[in-house]
Amino acid sequence: MSENTSDLIEAINEFIYLGESMQGIISNYKFLQSNGRRLLDLWGKQLSEKFARCILP
Repeated sequence: MSENTSDLIEAINEFIYLGESMQGIISNYKFLQSNGRRLLDLWGKQLSEKFARCILP
């Protein structure tokens, strides 16, 4: 296999990997769009409970 062919295969593999990564980012973004408010509320509640446990006897 020539050097050009292996470079081409490597470039194609990286392109495929980039595409899969973008799909993951997009699906995470869609998930956060639909569930972000609820996640933030849950996280805020947990954080305030931990804080309260630290300062209250």
